[in-house]
Amino acid sequence: MGLWRTEVEEREEGDSKSDKLFLMLKPKRVAKTDAGEMRVLESYGGRVLQRRLNIGFITMEPRSLFIPHYLDSTLIMFVRSGEAKLGFMYKDKLEERHLKMGDVYQIPAGSAFYLVNIEKAQKLHVICSIDPSESLGIDIFQSFYIGGGAHPASILSGFEPEILETAFNVS
Repeated sequence: MGLWRTEVEEREEGDSKSDKLFLMLKPKRVAKTDAGEMRVLESYGGRVLQRRLNIGFITMEPRSLFIPHYLDSTLIMFVRSGEAKLGFMYKDKLEERHLKMGDVYQIPAGSAFYLVNIEKAQKLHVICSIDPSESLGIDIFQSFYIGGGAHPASILSGFEPEILETAFNVS
């Protein structure tokens, strides 16, 4: 007995609960550069434990950086292959963790983090569970890059220029 039931089992029982299925359609590319990419699959037609779930795939070239990033959802990372250094803010301090193949690490919603592929010759592959239940209440997650521009949007793009000038003491 498991959490998921197949369509055949449901048809045999006369129970059409398509809302229990987790359908994985074509992944949406969130970011792509010469150094790697991030793609996200959204759950369609179903929920896990009564909430939507997204699955992310991060691929990074050797010696590359996943630029500092802010996510409004809890992120659970599984290192499928390679080794990485994960940096994040915790209690106003920069914390760093060394992650290797098979490691699982959780980044709480609202945390800023970065990821570095520390391998010299191997790509880094990370699979992520993205739980948008703690996001802005719209059942989807939003990600913001701390560095960046218009696409993908920088987290700073949400502030008026005057506020940024004052905050950074520039004109």
